[in-house]
Amino acid sequence: MRHLYLILCFALAFVPREVSAQLSVESTQTVEWYVQNVLLGSGVTATNITFNGQPADEINLQCGYFQSNGSYMEVESGLVLSTGHVYGVDFGGDSVIVGEQTTINVDNGQGDDPDLEALANDDINDQAILEFDFVPTGDTLRFNYVFGSEEYPEYVNSFNDAFGFFLAGPGISGTYSSPAGFPNGSINIALIPGTNIPVTIDNVNNGNASCFGGGPTGPCTNCEFYIDNCDIEADALDGTTTVLEAFALVQCGETYHIKLAIGDALDSAFDSAVFLEEGSFASDLVVSADLFSSIGPYSDGFLYENCGFGTIVFSRQGGIEAESLVELEITGVAENGVDYTTVPTEFIFPEGDSLYYMDVFAILDGLVEGLELVEITISNTSASACASGAITSEFSFYVADDPEPLEISTVDHAIDCGDQIEITVDVSGGYGQYVFDWSNGITEQSQVISPGVTTDYIITVTDTCNAGSQIDTVSVDVPVYPPVSVEIEDSLELTCLEWVDIYPLSVSGGNGTYTYQWIQDGEVIGESDLLNYQGTSTNTLILQVMDGCFTPATDEMQVLVPIIPIYIDISEDTVICLGTSAQLTALASGGEPPFEYAWSHQGETQEDILVTPRESTIYSVEVTDLCQNTESAEVIVGVSETIAKFAMDETGYYGVILENFSDGVNTDTLYFEWDFGDGTVSTEASPTHIYYDLSDQTIILTATNEYGCTDTATIDISAPPTMYIPTGFSPNNDGINDLFKVYGDGVEDFLMVIYDRWGQEVFRSEDIDETWNGRGRQNSGYYGENDSFVYHIRARLEDGQRIDKRGVITLLR
Repeated sequence: MRHLYLILCFALAFVPREVSAQLSVESTQTVEWYVQNVLLGSGVTATNITFNGQPADEINLQCGYFQSNGSYMEVESGLVLSTGHVYGVDFGGDSVIVGEQTTINVDNGQGDDPDLEALANDDINDQAILEFDFVPTGDTLRFNYVFGSEEYPEYVNSFNDAFGFFLAGPGISGTYSSPAGFPNGSINIALIPGTNIPVTIDNVNNGNASCFGGGPTGPCTNCEFYIDNCDIEADALDGTTTVLEAFALVQCGETYHIKLAIGDALDSAFDSAVFLEEGSFASDLVVSADLFSSIGPYSDGFLYENCGFGTIVFSRQGGIEAESLVELEITGVAENGVDYTTVPTEFIFPEGDSLYYMDVFAILDGLVEGLELVEITISNTSASACASGAITSEFSFYVADDPEPLEISTVDHAIDCGDQIEITVDVSGGYGQYVFDWSNGITEQSQVISPGVTTDYIITVTDTCNAGSQIDTVSVDVPVYPPVSVEIEDSLELTCLEWVDIYPLSVSGGNGTYTYQWIQDGEVIGESDLLNYQGTSTNTLILQVMDGCFTPATDEMQVLVPIIPIYIDISEDTVICLGTSAQLTALASGGEPPFEYAWSHQGETQEDILVTPRESTIYSVEVTDLCQNTESAEVIVGVSETIAKFAMDETGYYGVILENFSDGVNTDTLYFEWDFGDGTVSTEASPTHIYYDLSDQTIILTATNEYGCTDTATIDISAPPTMYIPTGFSPNNDGINDLFKVYGDGVEDFLMVIYDRWGQEVFRSEDIDETWNGRGRQNSGYYGENDSFVYHIRARLEDGQRIDKRGVITLLR
């Protein structure tokens, strides 16, 4: 994904993000200048300043000055170090995003710092290392910083860009590298508050996620110190820390060495930066002071006679482990103990305390003296051991007279409805900040209003000292006009698509200026007194009139558009055979042409459609005319099917008995035609057939219903042997099997003799086509009863084959 970053940068333009004020960055001075004039605060002197191991007397684009300008950056201004060009974190002007390799990636070839590699647990690229010696005048070193990276949040636990503040000097022994002249190693003071854990991407985050997917949602790793910037449009650093403090105990007057270092882990694709607060790199015992007023922040720095009291808060930055004597030299126009309560000339910070509180208030003396200045020089005598004397600071505040009584005044107004006017309140007397409270919720001294009716606006004004509230009323008079009235016709009859101009019959009342809205079906269709209207269907038409005072009036009319019936001539219901098609036609008349057709089949819009249903189906068509009137019709297309099926049983020498099982779907009548294959046919339902041509045959049944739907079934049969001798017969004159006959094909010579059970000959024949009826030859007097008879047949066939067969015949009458 890191290789697709340029594409994602362009895609980012289409992702909604919160617009933020923009950070500004410049790199126009030498690195040394930024250290001496931006980074260092009081109580520190710096020497031997280098950048990436070289003298810091040149401009380097990895070091610069930043200003927050109210952006996401919680540090207002200071020195910035970046693994890319520092302009990459500036989103004012023509700057570009940190990490866009073709523009601001430095690729400086610097990447061998062992301390950064130890923190990143990886190789380092594009390192920026600012180093110098310094001598503190206090016992503590402190400075504030913010770390940010474009590796957040996608590459948490993957690309751990590293930074650290490595301190070496007297009283310090650490595991990090030892700079020249400081043999006891160094410590990293860029730590997560309250721990010994270094601040890194992997140690401060809210999980691994993409900004394009909504940003990180956990798991939390010290995320109380993490700020997600995914939703900030003007920001390349998708994650930063909160403002953190680097802190170390030092020995005043001794020389220390610090290395402020940052580098990309593993590659140079995405950059990181660290922001050091301006003037925060300090170590002194300066005592500062502020005056806070009991009557609110508007009065901080002022004491008012007969108005609240103040508290002077003294604070010291270091050395709180011991008591500290502070001396105060008080000067100025106001007299200590006369114009304000007595402020002592010295006090002691108790051991362990960094703040000291002193209450003070102005004394009401009845004199008109104006603003009187109080100036206090604060001397920390306990700091003289490291400084050339006491460390001093300056503080001042003002004492003001008892204010004149608070007075307010207003002016009433008369306006026409719809007009705007600014109303205001004039204030005199009182003290400090005025608080305004209008009855309509406005809290400014003036406001612009436009009431529709006569209205009173009540104003309450209070000053900082709460010396009583003053109330007044601004009356704004608005004329009262007669009610607005509008009238239009009750009804209007139109033919479909007829155009007509519609005017109101009358409009009156109000202030005499009117706006119009013609409304139909909830939509505005006209905004003048004239409406050019086309009738398409019966509807309700509303006219709303509003005068210049926004007073409305309405009237409505019924627009009647008679419907001309639509007639549809559609195909008759029909039945088709399965697998065939039917053409359906719908022709519309009446109505208001042209017509639009919509078939339920497949949404066809023409008059004719071709359908091929697999089952009986109802097809509907809806016809819409130009006036959007509709009519529908339907046609039923039945689907019929014939299924031919039969079974066969053999009879006689070469006969068949056929049983018909044919059926149909959506049909009542079936017609049959049998083709026996020997040139004969039958139309019976289940016929019997005898074959005289002793050859293989195919029986074909064709079944047809009343709709012409046909189906066929076939059975193949094989011819019997060359000679067939029945095993019995029943000469009872019932027409079935009354004769005994031998069947054969290609027989040239033939002799058959039949004997009774005693061996007496009862029948003889030399003609294969001759039959025996159970009597003697030529109907002699012999009459055979139910019995078994023996036959002996000898024959010679055309192919020379000889046959000699003996067998038994059963006679059953």
